[in-house]
Amino acid sequence: MALSKKLRELYIIDDPMLFVQALWSFFDRIDAAGGMVWNQKDELLMIHRLGHWDLPKGKVEENEEWEEAAQREIEEECGLTGLKLKSELSKTYHSYTLKGKEILKVTHWYSYSYAGPEELVPQEEEGIEEVLWLNKDEVTKRRELIYPSLYQLLEE
Repeated sequence: MALSKKLRELYIIDDPMLFVQALWSFFDRIDAAGGMVWNQKDELLMIHRLGHWDLPKGKVEENEEWEEAAQREIEEECGLTGLKLKSELSKTYHSYTLKGKEILKVTHWYSYSYAGPEELVPQEEEGIEEVLWLNKDEVTKRRELIYPSLYQLLEE
């Protein structure tokens, strides 16, 4: 990965948080939230976008709580309402380059249950091609097309 800034020297003595802060200074940070949604058949809600299987997630809006953002993104990207929060999950961190800038996306994840009859509706304007309920075997079969940070989250 190429960084847009050059690090000439970095001295850290007995404070690993200083190292983390210095490392993060190379990136523009984006805060996001998303969810793992399970239905009554123990199937996971997944979206297909840009050639990958993903979980619904998106940017946190100003003055929005993490949990609110996660639920809003699931509703927008998949067309579901009536989600029930089960628990807070881990955060994931991943980097990418966008328009010549190095981005660090920090995503806060939540687990939800869903028991409704609503039809899944992909948010096409966000590039979502497909939304499916997948059982554990179907998720495993798609491993090659799931982002590594998500598969780690799924294994937890």
